[in-house]
Amino acid sequence: MVLFKKTKKPAIGLDIGHSSIKGLELQSTGSGYVVDRFGCVPLPSGGDPSRRVETVGRAIRDLFHQAGFSTKRVVTAVSGESVIVRVLRLPYFSEKETKELQFAVQSEAQDFIPYDMADVAFDYQRLGVIDAGPEGKALEVLIVAAQKDHVSWHAEVARQAGLDPRIVDIGSFAW
Repeated sequence: MVLFKKTKKPAIGLDIGHSSIKGLELQSTGSGYVVDRFGCVPLPSGGDPSRRVETVGRAIRDLFHQAGFSTKRVVTAVSGESVIVRVLRLPYFSEKETKELQFAVQSEAQDFIPYDMADVAFDYQRLGVIDAGPEGKALEVLIVAAQKDHVSWHAEVARQAGLDPRIVDIGSFAW
């Protein structure tokens, strides 16, 4: 009996667009992945914006019913004007200087994010060390910010459809 067997739990990729919702389920094979199930349903145009979560949630339920997806776990992505992606060049920070790097990134990022930092989901990733000429080494850092209400809306609409949102990613990275 195996007590701590790692299991790969599937999740459905969910693309919530302006005019349609698309879903995709992949099946793992020995050499990669193949599309197992997919579907697309139209979204009604117009309507009361305050009821948009209900409308989209209903369309997602229709999509899941039509496509016959095998799980309620979903991953989705935000995109558009509410998302900022940028590479910053900062002075070099060693791997041990995490607090100093975090402070520098957040301080510098405020110049590029047109929203209050309290209103965005924010993260960063070290990309690498580069030669900065006479100054020595520099560090390239990728910053990503998305308005929290946009991220929350995607998670809420999935929950409205009876699903389990696991990841809300950035559209340019997800696809």
